[in-house]
Amino acid sequence: MWYNERETKARLPGLERTWGRRWHMIGWTGWTAAALALAWTWIFQRNVPDLVRVPRLPGLASPGRSDAPESRETTGESVRLSVVIAARNEADRITRTLASLRVQTLRSFEVIVVDDRSDDDTWDQVQAAAHQDPRVRGVRIQALPRGWIGKNHALHVGAREARGEWLLFADADVLFHPGALQRALRFAVDNQLDHLTVAPALVAHGYWLKALTAFFTFNLLLFKRPQSAYRPRSRAHAGIGAFNLIRRDVYERIGGHRAIALRPDDDIHLGKLVKQAGCRQSFAIAADFIEIEWYHSLGAMIRGLEKSPLAAFRYSAVNLILCMLPLLVLYGGPYAGVLLAGGWIRAGYAYSLLLMFVLYAVHIRFLRFPLHQFLLLPAALALFVYTFVRAALLAAWRGGLVWRDTFYPLEELRKGL
Repeated sequence: MWYNERETKARLPGLERTWGRRWHMIGWTGWTAAALALAWTWIFQRNVPDLVRVPRLPGLASPGRSDAPESRETTGESVRLSVVIAARNEADRITRTLASLRVQTLRSFEVIVVDDRSDDDTWDQVQAAAHQDPRVRGVRIQALPRGWIGKNHALHVGAREARGEWLLFADADVLFHPGALQRALRFAVDNQLDHLTVAPALVAHGYWLKALTAFFTFNLLLFKRPQSAYRPRSRAHAGIGAFNLIRRDVYERIGGHRAIALRPDDDIHLGKLVKQAGCRQSFAIAADFIEIEWYHSLGAMIRGLEKSPLAAFRYSAVNLILCMLPLLVLYGGPYAGVLLAGGWIRAGYAYSLLLMFVLYAVHIRFLRFPLHQFLLLPAALALFVYTFVRAALLAAWRGGLVWRDTFYPLEELRKGL
């Protein structure tokens, strides 16, 4: 059919009215529902296959009993392990951690505790443990060199003192059931891994502390995707400060903690360096035999997260705040749509909410927190946004971050990027 300019112009007003009516029928709520449905479909198919396949390291029959004897060839006991812990003012928790390490079923390992300028009884507790068990050694740091974050420098010093072929970087408040080291090392050796990070059981007292912890880890799983770290071609990577197990030669090849000297998110960034080096990495669940009380209260978590969010946004408070806006729509939109929209548009929001629920249910089984907290996810989202925006504004106002009683200027931290 030949193009007729006069006839086309005559029909334009009618076409405009038709499309205008169609747009009006759909409206912005309809387009938002469609956009959210597409977004959650993409997130769902990107995450579910690996989330349901996350390996769960075998646990113990009970906390007080070790495993049945196994051959030396299959347990990995012929490989020496060095556990490196950075401790600052951890006198009330380091004793329990070291006690849990001293009863490990793994025969060949050592524990190096680096006291990072503590002004409480941490060093006395470490010395007492060292006197009881020759596998425990203490190293004391009394001054922090320029160009380092305290924890990273302490782990660097501990790794330098270590003699193991494997290094386990752990926090000072982790509790290990007797077979924890043996099972984790066996899993890493049997699967020919260079780096293994495991998610421990998170102990949280308080309803809203659990809600914020659950949302924080949910968002982390969806967008950092540690469960996909095992895929060689994926950019996903994993790292958890409570348990980062790495081959010593790989650790030295990537530059160790010196390469991340000024990163407050040292644990996950160590995993990123391992992945970028083309090494084999995996993430696993160890809730049956490793546990940690991440924060003892909601207020402590809000204050504790002052240190790390900005690093992911290149220490820009503006970038962080702007990134919170799409999160509000992504997580809050389906709830608002189901409550306020009508007809088929509500069905679109319900579809997104269903996908979100399935993802949340898969994730929450790792934490063993109440599943019904999904109903209050918008409130947890509000807490999360408040925590991150507060951290950004405080850093901008102070001109830096305060972590472990040390102030780090933003100008210096940006150099670590």
